[in-house]
Amino acid sequence: MSTLEIKQELQDIINKGDESFVEKIYEMVLNFQTTLKREKMILEGEEDIKKGNLHSSDEIKNFISNWKP
Repeated sequence: MSTLEIKQELQDIINKGDESFVEKIYEMVLNFQTTLKREKMILEGEEDIKKGNLHSSDEIKNFISNWKP
C-alpha cells in the first residue's frame, strides 16, 4: 500500500469516527510526536557526550543564575 493510499484510508477512518474516537487518535499522534522528539534529543545528547561537549556542575549553576527570562 502506498503512502498516499494509507493517508486516504486514515482520513476515511477518521471521518467515520465519532468525536471521542477522533480525540483519542489526535492524542495518540501528539504523544507519538513527543516521543520522537524526546528520542531525538536523547540521541543528540549522547552524541554530545561522545564528542566531549560537556559542562561542569559549576558552569551549569553559573549559566542558570545568569538566565534571563
